[in-house]
Amino acid sequence: MTAAIDVAAMNILIVALTPILLAVLTTIQLFNGWLARKAADAAATKAERVAEVAALSVAKVDHQNAVILDVANKTHVLVNSQMGQQLMLYATTARTLANLTKDPAHLAAADAADRKLAEHQLKQSVVDDKEARETVRT
Repeated sequence: MTAAIDVAAMNILIVALTPILLAVLTTIQLFNGWLARKAADAAATKAERVAEVAALSVAKVDHQNAVILDVANKTHVLVNSQMGQQLMLYATTARTLANLTKDPAHLAAADAADRKLAEHQLKQSVVDDKEARETVRT
């Protein structure tokens, strides 16, 4: 009989403790869910911050590249302009000297200077036309 009482007492104990154990397990699961949500929220916040920093970095690099490109374009325009002026000066000087001396070497140098100037002006007009078309598109 003692064994029967022990089994009956054990069954009563199990029946009495089951809701308590279920409540403890449910509480542990809820707590684990809360921790997981908290960790996920923290990870999402970090990911958002990383995305913001990356976007700012890309914007800064884009701006720096635009500034560099602008300076490069302005430098190129300035150099081309100065080159055109130098070629014009040389062609004018060479032609004046050739007209004064009628020396065949001076005439050849003046013709060469005129060709160089014409080549430069042709190349510059192509660049100017291209820039004008690009400006119209934008």
